[in-house]
Amino acid sequence: MDEADVAALLGGSASPSTAVPIPSTISSVPVESLSDEDALKEFTLLLNMANTTLPTGLVKDWRALCKKLAQAYILNPCNRTLLDVLGAPKIALARLRSPRPQHKIGARIHSYPDTPRPPPRTRSKGPSSDRQVPELVHRQLKKGYARRAARVLRAESSIAPLTDDIIAQLRNKHPEGPADAFAAEGRNPRQHQLATQNLDVLGAFKSFNREVSGGCSGWTQPLLKIALEETAFVEFVQLLCRQMALGNAPGRSLLGAAALTPLNKQGGGVRPIAAGELLYRLCAKVLLKSLPPADALLPSQLGVGSPGGVEPIVRLLERFVDEVEGE
Repeated sequence: MDEADVAALLGGSASPSTAVPIPSTISSVPVESLSDEDALKEFTLLLNMANTTLPTGLVKDWRALCKKLAQAYILNPCNRTLLDVLGAPKIALARLRSPRPQHKIGARIHSYPDTPRPPPRTRSKGPSSDRQVPELVHRQLKKGYARRAARVLRAESSIAPLTDDIIAQLRNKHPEGPADAFAAEGRNPRQHQLATQNLDVLGAFKSFNREVSGGCSGWTQPLLKIALEETAFVEFVQLLCRQMALGNAPGRSLLGAAALTPLNKQGGGVRPIAAGELLYRLCAKVLLKSLPPADALLPSQLGVGSPGGVEPIVRLLERFVDEVEGE
């Protein structure tokens, strides 16, 4: 993709350029090429890294980093630059128990993406103890997640221990599908149609609750909110949206990945809950709002102008699946 293609996707022409200016901190040397397979392998390493929060004193530093990463992607949209964006929360904001100055969060933000990866966290495979409840509640309240803390106290659902049997159940309930399950029929939206559309990224973002679950990368609503204060990051999201609509976005396996959490079901068994990438969900909201599918939904379709939205059909399918499993 050359400069003219990027400019057109951003909604303008190559001259004058509509791309954001590239600061001196971004090298003009092409970044290393990264295959889809290698990018996915590196992305899955994020699963074993701890979730992070941003210290209040480093908000400006985080904004500057997000601006730099967004501009790097606009200059060279590829797996490498997209992976740098996705990996920023868990790598740049990692809390390391080290007295070395270069391991402090501020230093890691300034040196990212050339930052050493944090060590993998240790996961417990046993069931949670009741003594952990106060600790979990305190941890959620400290992050500002009052609803999550309340759910822990009510014990609405518990996470199943990560045993071989649970993993087998997850794979059985969530099997791998074909590589190209949703092959496009017909042509993608034309480039000039997307260029004239006002992609309201900030408007779509407002629909996210502060406590919405993030995906494998660790991006959260508060981190994304700060990033979107930078015009360059908004333009990066707009570019990614247009690339997704045209079918030429990099990192399809990264953006479409989801972390599966096994929740215990009453009466036995587990229910897999998938948490997709927040950035991907934002792009999907933007595109659905900007390019409404005309005549794609029937008037009688459940969830469209019907009481309860999609809840009735979801519960009906859930009951059907449970009955089949019980036979």
